[in-house]
Order: sequence, then structure tokens, then C-alpha cells
Amino acid sequence: MNSNRKLILIVSIIAVLVIGGFFLYRSKPGIFMTREREAAWRVEQETLISGIIRGGNIAACDGINYKSANGADYRTICRNNIALNTALDKGAPENCAQVDDKMISRRDCELEAATKSFEAGGDESVCKKLSTTPTQEDCSRGYWITKGIRDNSAKSCDGAPNESEQNSCRDQFLLSELINVSSTSPKISCGAFVNSNFRQDCDKFQRAMTLQNSVARKSACGLIADIGLRLACQ
Repeated sequence: MNSNRKLILIVSIIAVLVIGGFFLYRSKPGIFMTREREAAWRVEQETLISGIIRGGNIAACDGINYKSANGADYRTICRNNIALNTALDKGAPENCAQVDDKMISRRDCELEAATKSFEAGGDESVCKKLSTTPTQEDCSRGYWITKGIRDNSAKSCDGAPNESEQNSCRDQFLLSELINVSSTSPKISCGAFVNSNFRQDCDKFQRAMTLQNSVARKSACGLIADIGLRLACQ
């Protein structure tokens, strides 16, 4: 090979490397990029992905090939968000079949979507759409509790399938009434709770609510076992 051909070959190889490096730079972070440019590139990608999530087209997530700096897979994040948002917006637990059941629990998604359906007036039949028998049973219990609260009547709990679930429903209804108590509401009798732990929490809650000193009230509220009631107290 003469010197002219060698020179042409070397120039060609250099051109390929430079052009290849340029396209590599444009398509992937961290190669020939400054930290500032890589950070800006990641912001661009995440902004595009946020737009896909807002658009609600789950199929569009399949074109995403991007992981965050900490390794999070944005294709999965995109699909999970759209599936969850759709399930909750429509009160449709069947949409939860599209979550990955790792980042987002399918069971939690289904129960939350079913509750949205109940709050909008849906009936217990939605529970049959849930994926497992235990989840369907939890859904059914949630239905009667939500119905009692929605109807503003513990009498709605009479429709629950057995005495244990009826009592649980009534206790949850009373807890809701206790949390939403106002100065004009009649005082709830703590003895009406079937569960002894709720009776004790009710007494503690009502005593704490009489305390004017904020420090003393916070201390008294901290003794309440039920998380929802404790947060409402403070």
C-alpha cells in the first residue's frame, strides 16, 4: 500500500470515529458529554416522558429506552403511572393488570380503584374484577364501609355478609364520624364501638380534643393507636 492510500485510509478511519462519536453523543448520556450537558439531557428525557404520562397512551411508553441516574427504568415508571391513573380516574381495577406489581402493588392498585368506584356510587360487583380471592374479600369489606360512610348511616352495614364484618363496618363508620366531628356535632359515645381498642382510642381522642395547650394535646394524641385517628387528633 503506497503512502497516499495509507493517508486516505487513516483519514477515513478518523472520520468514522468522529462521526460515530457524534451520534453516540447525541443518543446516550455520559459519552463525550460534560456533566452539565448530561444533566440537561436527562431533564429533556424526563420532560418528554412526563408528557407521555399526561397523554395517557400506555403504548407510547414502550418506545422509552431510558434509565435515570440511579438506575430507575422509565419505561416501567411510565406504564405504571398511566395504568394507575387510568384505574383511579375510571374506578376500573381491571386496568391494574398493567402495573408491574413491584414498583406498584397490583393488589393496592385494585383496592384503591375499587374504592374510587364505590365513592362514585358503584356497587359490590366491581370486586369480582379483582385478581385474587383474598383481594376480592378485602374489596367486599371495603365496599360496606364505604357505603356506610357514603350513605351517612351505620344501617348500611347491615348488608355485610356476616356479623364480624357488620361490626367492623360499624366501627369504621363511627371512626369516620369521630374524625369528622365538629363543634355542632352530637358527641359520639365511645361505648358504641365493638372493638375495645377503638373504644380506648375514642376516649383518648375526645379527651385530647378538650386540651387547649397545643403541646399537651400533641402529647395526648400520640397515645392513640389508630393512625388515622391519631393524625386527625393532631
